[in-house]
Formats: sequence, C-alpha cells, structure tokens
Amino acid sequence: MVTFLYLDKGRTYTVKETKRPGDDYLLNPTEFKAVVDNDGTCTLKNNDETVSQVVNADAGVITLNKKGNDNGPLSGVTFELKNEAGEVIQTQITGDNGQLVFADVPMGSYTIVETAAPDPYAVSADVTKVTLSRGASQKVTVSRVNALSQVVFHKRGIITETCAGDPQHAPLEGAVYGLYKDPECAAEPVYTAVSGNPGDGCKVVFTGVARGTWYVKEITAPQHYMLDTTVYKAVVDSDGHFDGLANLDDTKVADNHVVDAAVTTDIVLKKVNEQKPDEVLPGSTYGLFKKAAKALPAQARSFSFFGTESAAETEDESEWQQIAEATTGQDGYLRFEGVLMGVEYSIRELKAPEGSHVSEKPVNIKFGINEAGEPVIESIDLGLADPSDPNSPPTATVDPETGEIVWLEPSIVAEISKTDMNANLLAGARLRITVKDGSGVYIPLTQADGQPAEWVSGEQPETFVKLMKIGKDYRLEEIEAPSGYKLAAPVDFTVRTPEQGVGPGENLTEQVVLKNELTSFFISKTTINGTDELPGAVLAVYETAGDGSIACDEDGNEIVAKTTTGENLSWTSGKEMKKIEGLPAGTYVLRETTAPDGYEVAEEITFTLVPDGTVAVGGKTCEGNIVRMQDKPAAETGTPDVPDKPQTSSSDHPDANNGAATGIAGSVSPATFWGVLALLSVAALLVCSIVVWRRKRW
Repeated sequence: MVTFLYLDKGRTYTVKETKRPGDDYLLNPTEFKAVVDNDGTCTLKNNDETVSQVVNADAGVITLNKKGNDNGPLSGVTFELKNEAGEVIQTQITGDNGQLVFADVPMGSYTIVETAAPDPYAVSADVTKVTLSRGASQKVTVSRVNALSQVVFHKRGIITETCAGDPQHAPLEGAVYGLYKDPECAAEPVYTAVSGNPGDGCKVVFTGVARGTWYVKEITAPQHYMLDTTVYKAVVDSDGHFDGLANLDDTKVADNHVVDAAVTTDIVLKKVNEQKPDEVLPGSTYGLFKKAAKALPAQARSFSFFGTESAAETEDESEWQQIAEATTGQDGYLRFEGVLMGVEYSIRELKAPEGSHVSEKPVNIKFGINEAGEPVIESIDLGLADPSDPNSPPTATVDPETGEIVWLEPSIVAEISKTDMNANLLAGARLRITVKDGSGVYIPLTQADGQPAEWVSGEQPETFVKLMKIGKDYRLEEIEAPSGYKLAAPVDFTVRTPEQGVGPGENLTEQVVLKNELTSFFISKTTINGTDELPGAVLAVYETAGDGSIACDEDGNEIVAKTTTGENLSWTSGKEMKKIEGLPAGTYVLRETTAPDGYEVAEEITFTLVPDGTVAVGGKTCEGNIVRMQDKPAAETGTPDVPDKPQTSSSDHPDANNGAATGIAGSVSPATFWGVLALLSVAALLVCSIVVWRRKRW
C-alpha cells in the first residue's frame, strides 16, 4: 500500500510511479489523479475512473550474444526488437563483448532483426523470434553468428563436342580466379580462389570481401580448358551482400555461372579405296562414339606421350555411346568438329558407299595438348587386322603432314570363274551379269563406262571391283558356251557384307563359279527292231558346211568331226552305245562306211547338237539324247553277182546310199531285187513246162 499524508482538502494531486518495485516489473507509466474532497477523503482516479489498486506489468529481458566468423565476439552489430505489429520498440548495438541486452521488455512475442554489421561482415538476413512470459521465459538469451561477406559464383566447363549439337556444361574443378580492385586487373589480385569440388557445384568463393565494387578474372584454367579472359564485376553492397556476377555493362551473368570453353580440335577423315588409295570415296557414313566417364575431361589420364602425368580418370563400364554422325562428301572428306582433349573416341563406319563393304574395325583416338599448348594425337588405335602385330594391315593411316585420318575402304570385289566340272578354268565362254530391277526383272548390269558387264572368259577369272552393291540380286548368265560344252544354267547371287564387316587387308572376294559340262550324247547301232547293239559297223561323224553338205578341207577331203578332248569321231561299233563327249554344238552327218557281215549299209543321218547339249534329228529331239542308226540284213540272191562279203558305201555312187525313210539302206535297190526275182521265176516256169511236155511224148 502507498500512503500520502497531510494532503490539503479540496485539492487534486498527480500520482506517478517513479521507481519500479523490482527488475521483474516494469515501471508503471500511467499518471493517476488523487482527488481530496472537503471532508478529507482521497480518491485515486485514472481518466475519471476510480482506481482501487495499481498493477505493475512483468518485465522481460532479452540478451543477445553475437559472434563472428572466427567464433569470437563481434561488436558493432546493430539489432532491432520489433513487436507483433512490426513496430521497433528497441534498437541495440553489440559491445566489445559481442553482447547486447533488450531490457524491460513486456511479456509477449517479438522478432529480432539485424540491421547493420561491421565490414567485412554481411548483415545477416536471419530473423530470430522470441516470446516472453512470466516465469522461466521471462528472461531469454539468444546467440547469433555473422558470416563474412562473400563473392560466390559457379565454375562450369563445356563437356560436349561441337559436332554433338547444343553445348552442355558441367561443374569444373580447379579454375583459379583473382579478385581485383581495378577493372583492368593489372595489379596483383587482392583475393584468389579456386573452384571447388563437383559435389559442391565447383563454387568459386572469395571470403571476407569488403563492401564495394570488385572485378573478377580467371588466372589459370583447368587442364584441357581455355583461359577465360572476360572481366566480370562483383558488387558487395552496404549490407555486405553479393547479388551475383555482372558483366562490365552491368548485365547479369546468367545463373551466376561462368563457363570455360574446352580446348578442342577437329577429327578430319579422308575415305579412299583400299585397293586404289588415290580414289576418294563419297557417301560413306560414320558415327563418332565415346564412353561416359565419371571424371571430367580436366581429370584425364596421364599423358605418357608427353612425359607428364595427371590425375587418373576412372571410366564406367557402359557401352560406347554415339554422339555424332557424318558422311563423306564428293571430295571423300568428313569432319567431326570440336572434339575434346583427354577423351577417348571411337570412329565407326555405319554405312559403306556403293561398291564397298563396311569396315569391321573402328579407329579409336584420343587427343592431348603438347608443351606448346597445341592439340595433338595422344594415342590412336588404327584398327589393325591383328592387334598383336604392329605390321598387320590397318583400317586407317594418319597423314604425317596434315594429321588427317586416311580410311582404307574395302571394295566389293567379285571374281567370276568359268570352269568345267573338274574346276579347271574354261576359256571361250561368252558371259554377262544382269541385275534384278525394282519390278523383279533381270536387266543387263552396266559398268562405269556405260558398257554392259559382258565378256569372254579367258585363262584367268574375271574380276570386278566396286561394280556391285550390297544387297542387290545378280545373275551370271552364259550367252555362248565354250566349244564342246553345254550352255550352263544361270547362277544367281547376292553380295552381302559379313555382319561384323570386312577387316583391313582381308581382301574379301565374292566368288561366283559357273560350271560347264561337256556336251554328251550317244550313238546307237542296232538291227531293225533290235535292241542289242550291233558290233562291227564302221561309223564316222562328219562336219557340215553352211549348206548342210559334208564339209571338206582344202584338199577336198571330207572332215571327220573332232571333240574338244581330241577324239576323232571315227570308230567301229561294239556291244555298247558310243558315248560322245565334248563335241561342239552344230550340225553333223553320221555315216556308216562299212556294215557288219550280213547287213546292208544304213542311210546317212544328219543330226544337230543344240547348245544346251540336246540332240535333234529332223527337228525332233532324240529320246534319251541317243542318235539311233539301224541296219537290216543283206538280201540273199543266190546269183554270182551278189557278193558274199560286208557291204560298203561309196560317196562316188549315190544310189548306194539311198535307204528307206527309216534310216535302213542296201547296195541293191528294192526294184532291182524284185525284177531279178521275177525273171528267175519266169525262167523256172519255162524249164518246168519243157520237162512236162517231154514226159508226155515219152
């Protein structure tokens, strides 16, 4: 209770608390009126309302400890205490001990906001919320730590090839940057920093940077990357905050990322004919492949080629991935632009030009940088036929002057052989190659000179280079068979590349063989209506002239036919049919020069040996390919004029060769025979008549 004594009656006094009852209470700021009436009664009023008691509000205390980047006390940091309405009720600054106190704070909820920090500390954007209530939460202590001002940006590097399309970049470790006060960056940098590890985004961090405008420039680029000579602006504002890099014209750097271009080079490939290296080949399609690597190009494998070492690169075990594709032009060249250093590439042929096979082996290549900073081939696998033999044929070579890869393309080679059934080469066959067109019809194959692929076989196989195409259907046809051989049936073939391709120096050749059989037919000598062969007949086959008569040599001698095997076709029939092989196609005359004993000489037979090996007489094909000549027995006349010896034919007496239509002929014509027989009969009748007459007289 508060008591005031000796107050005058009829007067009004002002009552105000001048000292709070303790640290846990706030001083009551209200001014009360004490009214003393005429009878001496005193009434305490607040705005005309009678007050029976005065209540003190609880007092709260908020203590804040501020530390710096080194975890020591940080002085000079300004804080504001705001109530729930956002009104600032107190402002305090940390002292040398890094502490400040918000005292006599009424119970309630508050926020503590940092508004200023000493250079080179950044004003923290953190907001601390505090609630005061009677009891344990009436006094609260909070701690805050300030960070030094920083200039931070991300370093990235190009990781894709120009030929692969839109450039892509990834965090790049190991770039060294300087922070300068002058825009020319001529003096020594005030701060330096190195881009960190990829897990943290490869940040470049300058810490403890004073407020003001700074300039950033790259000092050293990571291995396999080009130095970025661009100067960037970095502004640390009055609160010690950095809002990202800007260009000198104050345009912001996109995403606060600074990107280094990679050191690159081009893969230049020249495609030539393996058999004719001076001939360039357009239209060959290649793919560029690379393996995904866990390490960046900056962490490439050691450059043993240059005698230096670098961090080892760890590759995953994934398959090669195609990143680009290119096709050789009319000059035989293609180019994969902008390939990276320290990355192993594989060049593989995807599609061969017309007339060529796809190469089996790839060429693997990796580029590095020499001491002069120039891109060079660090390692290359030229796709040797035998990787264990450095002298084995390569898929490609490298031009020592230009560094170009010269790819040796295996051509499609077709070797056409014309042989007999014993695989002996045959000359003299007229051959041609046809190709199936879109409608399924075989048409003549045209060579580069516009002429059809047609030739006469010789003593060696015929070779065609780059004439045929992969997957096309071809047909080897014989127009005219060699002398003494049947016309062979066509041979169809399709040129295909092995699934794995054709290796260097493999000299893959499409072997096509067209085999010919000797012409073969039989000559049978039998009796009329007989089936068994008739031995003893002397027979011969004669060549014919253009008019169908028997051909004669310069001396007028009839020419006996001869087979390609060297046999003269003159023989005596035996118990087996005569087999004739190797007689050239044409028209011939079969003549019996001497008939067996007791048989008449048969009529000559003209027959034709067709190119396909069949034999025809009188335009009709002989059954079984057999030319049949039949003899009939000689007539027994019983007169001295009929000789008892083998019958022979003579070309000087045409009548001697006239036979029946069946091919049967004799030395005496049927009319003569029957005439003689009639005379003999008349004579016999006369003799008999004379004998009978004499007997009657006797």
